[in-house]
Amino acid sequence: MPSDQDKKHEGEKEFSTMPIKESDKDPKFAPFNAHPGPAVPKNMPPQEGTKEDRQAKKESLNK
Repeated sequence: MPSDQDKKHEGEKEFSTMPIKESDKDPKFAPFNAHPGPAVPKNMPPQEGTKEDRQAKKESLNK
């Protein structure tokens, strides 16, 4: 019959450390390279309507 100690060890997982990859970048500048920036679509959809139509729609929505 398994004891309480054996049951405790069954649920535990063993973790190991992973080696750190050396990069050619200076670690002082790592925070500036962490985020690539906003997502920019490659193909922008065409604008709907003429400039006057968009202006009128903007004014009606912003009342």
